[in-house]
Amino acid sequence: MPKRFTLADCDILRTVANLRANGLEPAQIADRLRADPTATMQTPVEAPQTAPAAALVTTTAPTSSEALAVFVAAADARLTDVAARVESLDRRLAANESNRRFLIGVLLAFVAGAALVGIIALLFIMLR
Repeated sequence: MPKRFTLADCDILRTVANLRANGLEPAQIADRLRADPTATMQTPVEAPQTAPAAALVTTTAPTSSEALAVFVAAADARLTDVAARVESLDRRLAANESNRRFLIGVLLAFVAGAALVGIIALLFIMLR
């Protein structure tokens, strides 16, 4: 069921639109309306005696295809953001893998060098 606005609601919305057009920020508008909600109201375009008291303005809810389009656009933007993050993580993991390979190579070279020095020392002691 669509939301129904009363004439008072329409007046408030017109007032907010005017204040925004005059450069006021939303916080300032909210403060002004809280302080005195009737002080900034515009006079109605029609005289009150000619306007019906129960006149209501209706708004239409977005159709399911419009809502779906909005949802798909938001989901697409979110998926693009997630894909960018995954690519960033992939690059970081690849850099870590290459660093790990380098460190393992250095460690193996150190162990091989230490073993070689140990073998030479053992042979030197045996030949003496």
